[in-house]
Amino acid sequence: MKELSWTSTKKRATYELVNEYLRVQGVTQMKFTAIISAALPSEVGVSRQTISNWLNIDSHTPSHGMAFYMSQADGWVGDLGQDLLSLLSPQRHKPASEIGKKIYDEFYGERK
Repeated sequence: MKELSWTSTKKRATYELVNEYLRVQGVTQMKFTAIISAALPSEVGVSRQTISNWLNIDSHTPSHGMAFYMSQADGWVGDLGQDLLSLLSPQRHKPASEIGKKIYDEFYGERK
């Protein structure tokens, strides 16, 4: 388990998770953004800058609201949303994917 402050842990874990999803999907950041946006309700969107912020350890983590909207989507976007929720509130949420479980365990230790 990495020794970081709570905020630093969430930021670093978010970076690792989103970066791994990008790698596994094999798409550009722009295409990644478009896929996520298309899976969300029309009044909720995600911008390329938002994704860039998640990939910038010194920037913002996703909001719980955005992660929740994403968790309601189908496929890997839903998994990513649930995985983000597990990193933002590890005491309340469990990761949905193997990627999420790996990152969760790396930053918070194995779930009981």
